[in-house]
Amino acid sequence: MRRRDSSIYFGRLFNSVSRLPEYIILLLYVFSFCPRRNFILEQILPTRLKCVCVCIPINPLNSVLTMHSHIDRILWNEDQISRRVSELAAEIATDFRRCSPSPVVVGVATGAFLFLADLVRKLDFSIAVDLVRVESYGSGTQSNGSPTISFDLKLDINGRHVILVEDILDTGHTLSRVIHHLKSKGASSVSVCTFLDKPARRKVLVSPVGEGKFYRGFECPDYFVVGYGMDFAELYRNLPYIGVLKPERYK
Repeated sequence: MRRRDSSIYFGRLFNSVSRLPEYIILLLYVFSFCPRRNFILEQILPTRLKCVCVCIPINPLNSVLTMHSHIDRILWNEDQISRRVSELAAEIATDFRRCSPSPVVVGVATGAFLFLADLVRKLDFSIAVDLVRVESYGSGTQSNGSPTISFDLKLDINGRHVILVEDILDTGHTLSRVIHHLKSKGASSVSVCTFLDKPARRKVLVSPVGEGKFYRGFECPDYFVVGYGMDFAELYRNLPYIGVLKPERYK
């Protein structure tokens, strides 16, 4: 690397993370070339430092460290998320393990994709999986109140029990629209499993259909949160925790 290119690279790296001293940034950069990096990440480092180290850029244009610096605070870390997903899976298994025919787990894309993947892998009984995509936020932070189905199910759910998996329930407009859509397709019951619930922002009552159940991971305070599949303008989905986005990033 030429001297001029090197100075540009390190300048961008140091400026990207305001919370960390420069010597830590340099150490993390050196650490990215360590042969036993993966072992150290998995066995030694705490969650908060791990999520920074795993994103150390080899490419100077990598911006994940910058994304981490946009987070005001972490509400739920990787371990807390994993434990709660396991608990939810156990609750669902208790209610649906003997269900016949096997239930259909429907994820709401794109926000629920990580939660959906983690959840279904912990369900120890037969299920079918499908996706539905709903447009309601665009690139903003507020639901427009008129969600539309932009990608429909491929499976026939007529007469089937459906477990609807969502990343976050706030106003209720999106889930209410999807529940109505699933009911119109003949689902015998619709259960709701949302990882986060913001009751303070509820505008529409969300109710399961038939014998459906309601499952909730965490009650979320009224902050704009990202990570673990949740985004702002399609960014931050890949953060391994759920954190509060700094207001200056979206206002």
